Order: sequence, then C-alpha cells, then structure tokens
Amino acid sequence: MGQRPRRGGCFLQRYRGQSHIGQSVLFPIYKEASNLDLPICIHQGSGSPTFINFFNLERNRQWSHSAVLPLFAFNDIVNNKIPELFPRLKFGFIEAYASWVPYLLHSFKRQFRGEWKYSSSADLFRDYRIYVACETEENLPLLAECIGEDNLLIGSDYGHNDPFEQRNFLPTLRSQNGIPSRVIEKMVRDNSCTFYGL
Repeated sequence: MGQRPRRGGCFLQRYRGQSHIGQSVLFPIYKEASNLDLPICIHQGSGSPTFINFFNLERNRQWSHSAVLPLFAFNDIVNNKIPELFPRLKFGFIEAYASWVPYLLHSFKRQFRGEWKYSSSADLFRDYRIYVACETEENLPLLAECIGEDNLLIGSDYGHNDPFEQRNFLPTLRSQNGIPSRVIEKMVRDNSCTFYGL
C-alpha cells in the first residue's frame, strides 16, 4: 500500500480557552503532527474570552482580537524552544502579515544579549523550521533578509471576498524591484511545497 499523500496543515490560533501555544497541553498534537509531517499553522483570531474581554472590540478589533496574537505565538515558540522538543515539526504564520518579524527579532536580541547564538536571524527560522507568509505590499527585501529566502511564503487571501484578497498578486510580486526572481519562485512554489509536504 502506498504512502498517504501529505498536504495541508494543522491550524492553531494563539489562544484556545486558557491555553496558549507554548503550553505542554498541546504537545500531543505537536507530536502527532510531527509524526504525520503536518505543519502547525498559526493564524489570526482568538478563542479566549479572557483575552477578548480585555479590549474594547468596537474600537480595537483588528489589532487586539487578531493581528497581535501571532506575535505572542512566535514569542511562545521561540522562547519555549518548542522546535527543539519536536525536531521535525514545522511552524507557519499564515495570513498574519510578516512586518512584525524585524521588531520581534530586535526585541529578542536585546533580551538575550549574551545568549543570542544566531549571527543571522535567517538561521533561527531555518533551525526552528518557522515559515512566515507575507503580502506583496510589505518590505520584501527586508523580510527576505530577516526570515531567509527558504522560509518566506506569500499569501494572497485568494477566495476571500474581503479587503485582503489580492487576485493579481503574482504579477504584482514579479514587478517589484529589490527582490531576485529566484526568491520570488521560492516564495510562490518551492517553500510552500517544502512547508506543506507537497
């Protein structure tokens, strides 16, 4: 009997009830995902009433309820060294922008001054198997440098009838200056295939 085709991923949001992504209650999921070669995909959104009730969602919904949570998840993954516990597991930040990456890397370098072992931040993403999807409007040369060209994905939000959908993202991406065509091809094809096991 042939192997089961590998595709897709296990989607987690930053908070579920009172749990967060760095807690050991999720380790059985990480172990099984690792065994099946399924990546863990981090998306925006919150299932935690405690966190939601902390903010006035009428004024702050996009930031407090959605956009800030992937930053917490990245912090949990890196600071708790989750990828070291599951050496085959991949993490991806999908439809969560990528411009927050340089900010958090700067914060980590200050926080772990004497302990920061990475000469290049791209080494962290490679060693920890963390992938990040960006949008065409973001600073792609900077993100490729921070994340590394092998761990950078592109997202179009295609199929969602909302302001984030970008139907012509490929021509837009290919028309940009400052990012080699080699990196663009990795973002739209090679890296996605590696991440999702396609």
